Amino acid sequence: WGSKMAQWMLDDYLKTGKSLNRGIAQYELLICEAPARISEMRKDGYDIVTKRVEYVKKNKKKKQVAIWSLNK
Repeated sequence: WGSKMAQWMLDDYLKTGKSLNRGIAQYELLICEAPARISEMRKDGYDIVTKRVEYVKKNKKKKQVAIWSLNK
């Protein structure tokens, strides 16, 4: 995929009102490096909000995940 095509797909997904994380971008939309595409979209004027969620993995280690959505 080209960068602009990935941005278009992310835009289309986010406009549905759904939130997005790196896993959804990679496995559902087949977009690698979603954080870079989100950064590019912000530079292009998109108002994208990042929410960081912390959770504990099975091995008891904490992990943070970024969840992106369009600002309403």
